[in-house]
Amino acid sequence: MREELREYYENELTYLRRMGGDFARRYPGIASRLTLSGDACVDPHVERLLEGVAFMAARVHRRLDDDFPLLSESLLNLLYPTFLRPVPSMTIVECTPDPALGKKTAGMRIPKGTQMVSRPVDRVQVDFRTAYDVDLWPFSVTQAEWRMPEQLPRQPRPTGGRQASAAARLRLTCLPDVNFSGLPMTRLRFYLAGDSPVVYALYELLSGNCIEIQIHELGGERRVIVLDPSCLKPVGFSPEDCLLPYDRRSMDGHRLLQEYFALPEKFLFFDLSGLEELSNTDFGNEVDIILLFSRFERSERHQILERNLNETTFRLSCTPAINLFEKVAEPIQLSQRRGAYTVVPDTRAGDSIEVYSIDEVHGTNVRMGETMKLEPIFGYRFQTRSENRLAFWSASRQRSELGESTPTHVSLSVVDINGELTDPRFESLTVRTTCTNFDLPTRLPVMIADGDLRAPTFPAAKKISCLRKPTDSYSPPTGPGQVWRLISLLSLNYLSLSEEGKGALQEILRLHNFTGATTTENQIGAIQKLTVSPHFAMVASDYGLMPARGNAILVELDEQQFAGGSAYLFAAVLEQFFSGYASVNSFAQTTARTNLRKENLQAWRPRSGRQTLL
Repeated sequence: MREELREYYENELTYLRRMGGDFARRYPGIASRLTLSGDACVDPHVERLLEGVAFMAARVHRRLDDDFPLLSESLLNLLYPTFLRPVPSMTIVECTPDPALGKKTAGMRIPKGTQMVSRPVDRVQVDFRTAYDVDLWPFSVTQAEWRMPEQLPRQPRPTGGRQASAAARLRLTCLPDVNFSGLPMTRLRFYLAGDSPVVYALYELLSGNCIEIQIHELGGERRVIVLDPSCLKPVGFSPEDCLLPYDRRSMDGHRLLQEYFALPEKFLFFDLSGLEELSNTDFGNEVDIILLFSRFERSERHQILERNLNETTFRLSCTPAINLFEKVAEPIQLSQRRGAYTVVPDTRAGDSIEVYSIDEVHGTNVRMGETMKLEPIFGYRFQTRSENRLAFWSASRQRSELGESTPTHVSLSVVDINGELTDPRFESLTVRTTCTNFDLPTRLPVMIADGDLRAPTFPAAKKISCLRKPTDSYSPPTGPGQVWRLISLLSLNYLSLSEEGKGALQEILRLHNFTGATTTENQIGAIQKLTVSPHFAMVASDYGLMPARGNAILVELDEQQFAGGSAYLFAAVLEQFFSGYASVNSFAQTTARTNLRKENLQAWRPRSGRQTLL
């Protein structure tokens, strides 16, 4: 039961007991029997009656207070729809192709958005939706190591006279009767798996210190393919790589913040492109990919990688996945005696399904043979001609009376153009929703020998494993606090960060940190200083390099606050976020520093803005 209702109840009961006595003394002629003494009533039947009245009055009082945030909830649904939705459980999955299919799986793609299902948990199947395209290949990473270049068998050296201080070697081995020649391969996507000190150190060095990539033939002529470091690119920052469903109403940077706080591993992916030459050259069935790195600070990371990097660190055919699935809710039978109807996705599933969003609402009148699609009353596609419509739908999300251990529920109302309840002339509503399984994924057993999930539409993926335990789901903020969050979001979104500085940025980050975890709060608090100054630079455009005015942003971080995380990844997410504040004809150039390094953590190139100015 929610503690909030208990406070209302105690206030109402106190009022009945104490104020009732005062009222009786003032007006004995009409209220003499209200006289009560002390904090309890001697007659248990009267006490039971008082408690019942107090409970009903408490629910009414709380409902009246909840009406105040309805406007803010409607505005948030219009401007920041994901802010009022739960954050579903997420994980990273690895797809292993069926070795019996051999070369037939080469380049077979499991597209993003594919549904994967688990074994039943409490008789309910858990559904996950993939976020990235997954390519299946008839080869795997069989060896990986971190060494000084001179310690490797071929002693690779970068071209152009550059110096390498470290190297990572990956060996790719094909299945029997398969070689790399003729494989339709242009790029490979790797996921960095393992302990956080290893993968985050490796992520930073791959992002900022890789100076050359070499592909070595192991036999024959021992040929070498040399690739530029620009062929290695991090994945997860573009709108096409979204994990949480977002639309045009929300700034894309907000999505990145929510995804980072919910599942930072979502960004631990890299694409290695430029592999056409490998497909066109007879390199046999084994090759070594060697990544060469320049000198870097914090040399203790060299020892960490040398001891812990192995073939399980670089994973192929992986993708983030989120516990979301589409479902048609139970039909809603309309009645003139009710104003709001709870959307029930599945009566048999109980609390194991929670509504994430309402996607479509259709009204049906069987007697008239009519079916009509209802639009949301606060929809951003609302137009003048909508005045001719007789009915719209409005939704509100409420927390359960039983507390945080049970999912929120969504109520649906049919209203007219003024937002007043109306008789829609329909007999029933059909509601299409997107749902989650609430906290059920956290009880899913993982790392099972024959796989944790399956993709019914892609049997070529013989085994699908969760590389990390599914995260907890998090309920959205509801209640009176919505008003202040709305004001914060609106004001911070349009105030210049240069005016508010560190405080404004930290407030934005906290608004998107639904997890409230100590580690993420420490990272937000690690921002020591934020400086924004005007800057002039040459920016890439469709017409080549163009001069532009923009902002130079300097972020200073306390790196000691990133235990179990990465100051570099945190800064990389902020760099992408800042570009959303720049107009399309301007840019943002971010530089990050920490208290543990003499050199910059990273100085990114100018990034063109995304906001179109009219």
